[in-house]
Amino acid sequence: MKLNLENKIVLAFGSAKIAFKKVGKEYQKETEATPKDKTFQILSFGDKALAFFHFNKARKLLVSPQGDILILKDDASGTSYIYVMNEAEVYNFVVNVPTLKFEFHCGGGVLCAIYPTYKALYYKGTRHQLYLLGGNFQTLEVSSDDKIFVTDSAQRSCTYLYDRYMQQMLIIG
Repeated sequence: MKLNLENKIVLAFGSAKIAFKKVGKEYQKETEATPKDKTFQILSFGDKALAFFHFNKARKLLVSPQGDILILKDDASGTSYIYVMNEAEVYNFVVNVPTLKFEFHCGGGVLCAIYPTYKALYYKGTRHQLYLLGGNFQTLEVSSDDKIFVTDSAQRSCTYLYDRYMQQMLIIG
């Protein structure tokens, strides 16, 4: 079952429920211990215990436009947990990263992690894997036609194209 993006997301983990309310582009965890909402969403996770631990710890939730990438942000520890949905509509934990901000580009297929001194680029590839594009980028710009212009710390520039249909990153210059 895909994530239904609404003003409030209430997820059930067995008898426990966790609620996130939409504030701007992200969702913030509600403070009540057990949400009283009658409607909630049941999502499938590869490791339910780990997912419950991450969701319970997180204070903010970012969701890709298609709902297939979930980023849980725990501001207390400065850690973010990234989950990606596979073809069986099961969310699997991919990686935890220390970061301040994330941006989705190219219809949600490209994820930019913004660190204090550089930017990292992840993209959703075939078989619903999340890949890190090599290099710590100083600048990163994305055009409306899914071209990504980057400059690394050695001031070398490169242009990539994210192919949404093939779910791959192509180097074009």
